[in-house]
Amino acid sequence: MKIISKIILITGIAAATVSCDNFLDLQPTDAVTDRMMWSKPEYAELYVNSFYAFINYYGQYNTGQCSYGITEGLTDMMKYSPSSTNQTGAHYGFLNQFVYGIAGTTAASCSFYLSNWATGYEQIRRINEFLYSMHEYATFDQDQITRFEAEARFFRGMVYFELAKRHHEIIVYRENMLEYAKDTPLNSEEESWNIVEEDLTFAGNNLPDSWNGDDAGRVTRYAAWALLSRAMLYAERWDVAKAAAEEVDKKGFTLMPGSTSAEYAKAFTTTALNGNTEAILDYTYQHGIIDHEFDYYFSPIGDNEGSANGLGNPTQEFVESFEYAGGGKVDWSPWHVSGGTTTPPPYDQLEPRFGANILYNGASWKGRTIETFEGGVDGWIAPGSYSPEGKTTTGYYLRKLVDETHTDLVGVNSTQPWVMLRYSEVLLNKAEAAYHLDDPATANDCLRQIRSRVGLSYNNLSGTELWNAIRQERKIELAFEGQYFWDLRRWGVLVDEFNGTTVHGFHITKEGSDTRYEYIDCDEQERVYSDRIYQIPLPESELSDNKAVQQYPEWM
Repeated sequence: MKIISKIILITGIAAATVSCDNFLDLQPTDAVTDRMMWSKPEYAELYVNSFYAFINYYGQYNTGQCSYGITEGLTDMMKYSPSSTNQTGAHYGFLNQFVYGIAGTTAASCSFYLSNWATGYEQIRRINEFLYSMHEYATFDQDQITRFEAEARFFRGMVYFELAKRHHEIIVYRENMLEYAKDTPLNSEEESWNIVEEDLTFAGNNLPDSWNGDDAGRVTRYAAWALLSRAMLYAERWDVAKAAAEEVDKKGFTLMPGSTSAEYAKAFTTTALNGNTEAILDYTYQHGIIDHEFDYYFSPIGDNEGSANGLGNPTQEFVESFEYAGGGKVDWSPWHVSGGTTTPPPYDQLEPRFGANILYNGASWKGRTIETFEGGVDGWIAPGSYSPEGKTTTGYYLRKLVDETHTDLVGVNSTQPWVMLRYSEVLLNKAEAAYHLDDPATANDCLRQIRSRVGLSYNNLSGTELWNAIRQERKIELAFEGQYFWDLRRWGVLVDEFNGTTVHGFHITKEGSDTRYEYIDCDEQERVYSDRIYQIPLPESELSDNKAVQQYPEWM
């Protein structure tokens, strides 16, 4: 979005802290007065521009979803290196501590990793200050006020969604800041989802269809409906989710071509301004202004030996989720044999989404061939090693979201854009809502569109088979976009499916002209998941500052 270069944080007015006491402090902390601030729409636009940084914060390149890594590392989709839990920097051992039960089983540690309470309420305060002051002091016309309110409430709905999906019962602060009290009780789960629905519905009804010129890339009514279709799956308000998805349909978004991995990858690596027909809301980066380090953490070690590459590796479990090109499940049992096999895995026979997600031994990358065998350019390191040295423990590296054109991983950060909302997700949201509304025809139609884009056959399904197909397509289509962990959690299957399990990969070795693939356990200890993960605990800071709340019962 072009407006990223225009973002100006208005210190004093937009800055805030999160304690309940500070909600009551309405005195200006800067020489810019409220009346001056709201005398011109141009000033208000500078204020609302600062909220766009929230898209980056909650995106896959930042820490808004999890403090120390991407949430796929909490599932069977990705294995963080090393297995050792002693090394605890970002993208290192913290995620292993969580899945092995060393951390994440106490309220303090789980809240530290996943809560986002303090940051979320700081963001809510800034938005509410904006709304409160605008309605008190703005002198421009009502159409402009409504537009700014819709834009601000889109972001408030987004932040409340991030809080509600974690905690279920949150504190709802609306824009009338004079009503705030130091000790404020939690709202019910229904009330918590109500504010999300209200804000995003207001935004959907009042934001424009599109923007022109330098404003291209701002949030539209379709971004609001798309986000509402996602949020209402968590709230289990299936009719609202389906209706919101149908509002997005009215715009005429189309899926990007997907007959090859390279074509398909453009759906999540390019922006709407660059021709991405399924991008509903995206966020662009600029060198030296706002950029990120995703490539630095996840590129193969062969790209730049000595950097912090390859710290999270896709697992064999995830690889085995892909079908043959055209459709059909792969039988991987010949590669699960003791001692391994020299029969090459069928990587080149898999559907296009596989090559867009995974770098595997023999894959083409940056004009060279990936070598994940022991001693290869991209290396392999045994699970349990203290330092991964940028090498893979599973035999795979992440390809999705990693920029193949990025060469200087140490000296220059990445500017790969983040596509927050895609039409493919909206179709999947609609499919899930339709399934729960006993509308299999709509669900099947949505799945058929998703699969036909990448050349996969599809026959109409019903009942459990349809539900499993919806889960499968969400897993593959939205892989590594920060949704898989939260989906498993809201479906209530995370513990049942993963507690007591381990993840696997290939130890690949060269034997003359042959290559041996040995199926190995990459965890070396069973994973531990507790039912308590279904409600992220309140942080200690809120419990100590707010006497009207107490910890959720399962965490007490």
